[in-house]
Amino acid sequence: MLNQFIKGYITCLLWTSTDDKGNPLDRDHCEEDISKEAMKMIVDDCVKFYGENKVNLIFYTNEVTSGDGEPWATAGHDFWCTRSGQGCGFWDRDGVDQDIGIFLTDAACKYKNLSPIVGDDDLIYLE
Repeated sequence: MLNQFIKGYITCLLWTSTDDKGNPLDRDHCEEDISKEAMKMIVDDCVKFYGENKVNLIFYTNEVTSGDGEPWATAGHDFWCTRSGQGCGFWDRDGVDQDIGIFLTDAACKYKNLSPIVGDDDLIYLE
């Protein structure tokens, strides 16, 4: 469950973020291009959010009817979207109880927005 959550988070981070030329990061980068420092931040935040919200995440993943097909990856995707203000996220997922969506939205908004950047070494960092 947690591994799928983290995988969905990373996939969404790469898909919704762009490089300095405006190209989606997932066009030329993959998970292996994330710096060690950024990966530690990702894992730490995902583990913390998962631990703090596990019961509601279980309800959420049992109710999700849209997304990429893997409910835990969808939850990770929605954590990234919600915390980074992508305009979609926990609150608007089809089939999910509105109270659970709002609760998880409020929990995700407690995490600061992170901006992925590509360093001179072509690795992805978070600031």
